[in-house]
Amino acid sequence: MKLRINELSWLIDLPPGVAGTDATVQAMRAIIDDAQRSKLVREFADDYGQSEGNLWRFLRYYVAFEADPPGAEVLRLPDTMLREIVEREMTAGDCDDRTMLGAALAKAAGYEVAIVVMTPIPDDPAYRHVLFAVRGDEGPWLGMDAQEGYPPGSWPAPERMKAYIV
Repeated sequence: MKLRINELSWLIDLPPGVAGTDATVQAMRAIIDDAQRSKLVREFADDYGQSEGNLWRFLRYYVAFEADPPGAEVLRLPDTMLREIVEREMTAGDCDDRTMLGAALAKAAGYEVAIVVMTPIPDDPAYRHVLFAVRGDEGPWLGMDAQEGYPPGSWPAPERMKAYIV
C-alpha cells in the first residue's frame, strides 16, 4: 500500500499490518506537529478549540466523510482542509484526516493529544479506525470521534486499541 500526503506528493510503500499502522501514525504525528504551528490552525483553534465540545461539533459539522481510493492511504493536510472550509464552508476526509485536523487544533489550543488506533474485528492484525484523544490540565483522556458520532469523552468498543502520544 502507498502512503500519499496531499500537496507534498510524498509517496512511500507501507508495510502490511501493525508496521504499516506505525508508519502511518509516524507520518500523522509529523503532520500534526507541523500544522499546530500554522497561523490558520492557530486562528481556528482560538475560535473552536476552547472546549472539547466546540472542537467536536466543528469537526462533526464541517468535515464530511470521504474514503481514500482503494489501495492508498491519503493524508490530507490540516491547512488544506481549513482553507477548504474557509472557501466552501465544508471539507472532506476519512478518519485519519479528521483526526489530524482535530489533533492539530487541539494541540494549538493547549491540549495534550494522543492518536488512538483500533479495530472492532477479533483476531484482525490490522487497525481499521483512528481517532484522537485530548487531555487538559491533567484531567482524564477524552476520546474525540466526531466521524462516528461518539460525543466527547466516549469511546467506541474496540476489540483492540493502541494509543500514541503526539
